[in-house]
Amino acid sequence: MKRFFHFVLRSMQLLVLLFLLVIHYFTKRKMGMARYMVYIGRKLRAGTMFGIPVLFLLFSLLLLLSLLLLCFFWHKGGREGGFFLRKGLFLWLLPLLSLFYLIFANSSEQRDFYVFILGFSLILSLQLLLSMLSPEVRHG
Repeated sequence: MKRFFHFVLRSMQLLVLLFLLVIHYFTKRKMGMARYMVYIGRKLRAGTMFGIPVLFLLFSLLLLLSLLLLCFFWHKGGREGGFFLRKGLFLWLLPLLSLFYLIFANSSEQRDFYVFILGFSLILSLQLLLSMLSPEVRHG
């Protein structure tokens, strides 16, 4: 079953990367797509998306993800001891901090920046799920 989930999550990562490549290509080559990306970027910089403040959405999502991770590691820590809890929280903290940095990075040079942020954030979340499925490090 783990092998199936690994395959599905890796396939989803590949599809997101291909989607980002297509978006980037059409943003560079087609003016309509570039205008649409500028429009999306302006809406996000203005601070609202779907009529809801963007920072509220980001912090709500980050809080929800943090609570889910805390519940997961608390549950795992009770069965497998405190070492896994400390190690697991540390392994999840670094990717969450990098995700937080990606969200608030500079967007002045690239028109499709926000789409790239969302895509790479999705890939990072999928990698976090993969690390949850197999927390041990494999060599070879």
